[in-house]
Amino acid sequence: MKRIISLIISAAMIICFAGCNEKEYNQSWRIVSSFIMTEREKHGMFTVNSDKLCFVDFSTMEQSPVCDDPTCKHDSIKCSAFEKTNHPFIYNNKLYYFKMTDTYQENDNYYMDSQLWQSNINGTDEKQVAEFKKLIYNEYDRLLIYKNMLYFCMTCQPYDKDYNILETSSEFVTYNLDSGEIKNYGEVVKGYSSGSWVCGLWNDAAIFMTSKAKDNRPYMEKIQEYAEKNNLSEDEALTQFTDDFLTEYYQFNLESGTIEKLKLPDPVEITESCYFYNNGDELEYFDSDNKTHKLGLKGISNIASLGKYCVLYGEKDNYIYNIEKECIYKIQGKYHVGSFAAEYDD
Repeated sequence: MKRIISLIISAAMIICFAGCNEKEYNQSWRIVSSFIMTEREKHGMFTVNSDKLCFVDFSTMEQSPVCDDPTCKHDSIKCSAFEKTNHPFIYNNKLYYFKMTDTYQENDNYYMDSQLWQSNINGTDEKQVAEFKKLIYNEYDRLLIYKNMLYFCMTCQPYDKDYNILETSSEFVTYNLDSGEIKNYGEVVKGYSSGSWVCGLWNDAAIFMTSKAKDNRPYMEKIQEYAEKNNLSEDEALTQFTDDFLTEYYQFNLESGTIEKLKLPDPVEITESCYFYNNGDELEYFDSDNKTHKLGLKGISNIASLGKYCVLYGEKDNYIYNIEKECIYKIQGKYHVGSFAAEYDD
């Protein structure tokens, strides 16, 4: 039996790349993130090198900026590869990405807006296609794309007149890539250290989690208090302080447009065909027919999927799971699940 493991390791942020068959591709959902590889396409991937968007061709493993100008030195914002690093994705042979505005004042508070931009695949002819008022989209967030729709949680982060941070709120938003329609379904969590995370699509529902600190005070206020209490410097307190968070899972029902508490167990990972979760400390998953599969593995804290394979990240060992054959392979050595892709030729 021949096994080939292809490691793609990069300190750069790894982004998704859309395939050639756009019609077929758009029928599947996908997660887009600015930090981890999420795409199943094997032709190539986008990476962020400093402030530039680059493309890695898997056939040659060569990386080049998203710029067609042979005279360009790729060292200034005049280069078409710049300012395209926030959730770049492909739809209908166009490149999309987010930008944020400068801070502006409205009444007694300050805000920032997010904008969705579009360009050609090579980064040229860019234009703004949407604006999300008083909402920002951070690079550590995750975007769910299904057919012609974007599903995501955006952040409203106001500051007072003295530019002190106020309570953060996350709001669930959809955007239609064809019509340009924006719908805001309202606040899903609020707090000084609150946030949200889109997990995936299951049973026609977008699954997402929310998180907020149990002690709802400005983070730096808690840091200063911790430093004084433990006789530490602020820098020392920043490295030692651990906040306590409350996490909840919800589902956005695509057909009805309603949000409710998640009816399934909290997910570890959601793929096209599997809904992974921990039953106690043992990993299980539902398949597309809602049949339960028990893997007999404990302590799996993270999963990265690539087609019919999943990398299972445990406390002691990593594994590769073949979904079609329901076979588990133990990986020799310790790897970070977000930093490589593995493909087996069985």
